[in-house]
Amino acid sequence: MTERGIVSPDAAQQSRAAADAAGATVNADQAAIASARAQLVAQQAVVDNAKLQLDYTTIKAPIAGRTGNLPVKIGGLVNANTTELTTIAVIEPVFVTFSVPATHLSAIEAQMKGGALPVTATPQDSEGLPSTGRVSFIDNAVDASTDTIKLKAQFDNADRGLWPGEFARVALRLRTIKGATVVPAQAVQTGQDGQFVFVVKTDSTVEPRTVKAGQKMGEKVVVDSGLTPGDTVVTEGQLRLEAGVRVQPQGANGNPGPAAGRGPGSRGRGGRGRESQ
Repeated sequence: MTERGIVSPDAAQQSRAAADAAGATVNADQAAIASARAQLVAQQAVVDNAKLQLDYTTIKAPIAGRTGNLPVKIGGLVNANTTELTTIAVIEPVFVTFSVPATHLSAIEAQMKGGALPVTATPQDSEGLPSTGRVSFIDNAVDASTDTIKLKAQFDNADRGLWPGEFARVALRLRTIKGATVVPAQAVQTGQDGQFVFVVKTDSTVEPRTVKAGQKMGEKVVVDSGLTPGDTVVTEGQLRLEAGVRVQPQGANGNPGPAAGRGPGSRGRGGRGRESQ
């Protein structure tokens, strides 16, 4: 343009200066936009961090259970990883830990190979009902100080009959003895010649009979030898008995039956008899 004389050199120079200024303004505006975007990213990071901190104010338990005492009240100061807010105890299912003599370990392992090994746990209170579970854990070593092995059983505990921390009576069934002769535990006495019971004969007199007692379950004892089903044994007053003494049978309702006399030459008072099962 200037060569052809259309625009003067001064006007052309001014136009170039204006274009350079406009280009500089565009570059400055682009830099401002980039800076604004960077600030937006930084502010978004601040917002995300605030949301994360807000999420930390709500604590979600990884397990389902029952909470205990709350030592921290509203407004109290807590520190992460040092302040205990509460304790959660799992109730359904619940686990019961107990120990058994190590002599039963082989029988326990044999039973568990064939399937679940049933366990019964009964709370110590008089109204507690037994709960049935299964062995879920056997310790890897025998306690040398007590010669016992630690086991753990799992119970569904749908009725919440078992409570965490309480003591319970645990029964582990290893085998079932079919056709066993069972008598009350108090009927079995121990003398100089071993264990014996007083058997009531048909004439209501008693005679001591040597027996071999086996396993005990609660208030019952399995008699391996010495008795036959239907024999009547004495369960009370054995200290006053000797061979030939007449006894007073006990009725089905627990009350004494008809009074019985003494045999010839007998001494002391009679006891009470009960039929073996």
